[in-house]
Amino acid sequence: MSGQEGLGGLGEFGLIQALTGSLKGRGDVPLGVGDDCAILDVAGKQLLLTSDASLEDVHFKRSWGQPAELGWKSAVSALSDIAAMGGRPMVVLVTLALPDDISVDWVKEFYCGLTDAVECAGATIVGGDTTASSSGIVVDLTVIGEVVGRPVLRSGACPGDVVAMTGAIGERGAGLHALLAGIDAPEFVGAYLHPEPRIAAGQWLQGRSGVHAMMDVSDGLLPDARHIASASGVGVALWRDRLPIHRGLEAYWTAHGEDCVHQRLQSGEEYELLVVLDAEESVALCSDFFAETGLPLHVLGHCVDGPPIITLDGEPLARAGFEHFRDTPSE
Repeated sequence: MSGQEGLGGLGEFGLIQALTGSLKGRGDVPLGVGDDCAILDVAGKQLLLTSDASLEDVHFKRSWGQPAELGWKSAVSALSDIAAMGGRPMVVLVTLALPDDISVDWVKEFYCGLTDAVECAGATIVGGDTTASSSGIVVDLTVIGEVVGRPVLRSGACPGDVVAMTGAIGERGAGLHALLAGIDAPEFVGAYLHPEPRIAAGQWLQGRSGVHAMMDVSDGLLPDARHIASASGVGVALWRDRLPIHRGLEAYWTAHGEDCVHQRLQSGEEYELLVVLDAEESVALCSDFFAETGLPLHVLGHCVDGPPIITLDGEPLARAGFEHFRDTPSE
């Protein structure tokens, strides 16, 4: 692709590769671009570094909820990256760019929601930056965490491994659909605005040798399974009847003329953990995980030898899920 072509043809992930493919490494950075966090070795400790931005009219609209709800959700997207590698978030830097049509009370409430999410995850806000914006709210979080032992990467999956996921999937996609369409669906909208970063679950999984790969479901189950497949050099075979479902989700999508399975596969901002397990240990791991955390670990499929494609009941799946530059943001 020539440099004169638009970003729509390249997509977010193609752009990342184009921008970072020639970056130089460092001896104290065993992992840079390509996973949920970078890893920095400092004084015998492994620090996890990540950043995440939320932009008004791209990631959220002011009309979608109370300022505290929007602040909470903005923080979770960054905190979840630490959970995805089995780490513990420690400190957070917050950058806010704000237009002049927002009241001080609105900003305070937004920041309270953001602070609540950070503190609930066991981290502390230690600084950041504020600036004026001419085109809506921008909030950017940089999170530094720590992992004790080996971080769980996307690249550890092997043929024969079992693919599983914490919790159900699809509620937040339905919540986003309801917000965009003006549909009264408070349960799904509430789930969308108040996701939980799986910090404790990620740490539990990180401590088990039978957990081979992991990431959070932020772009959607299908694209994130493809990230693991590409990083690990395996295919992923999913089973339709194994996809966990909320009891009201099928009725919601049927009522609005949409295919429930398709919508669940592409439902982003779920922030559940997509986990690859050793096949021989998978049953015990799922049982122990539920006993320790109270969360289900649903088996969705398995990894296969071959190209990094995703299949559902043996049929290859096309690209799905949101990708910046290719897809239309929150309109």
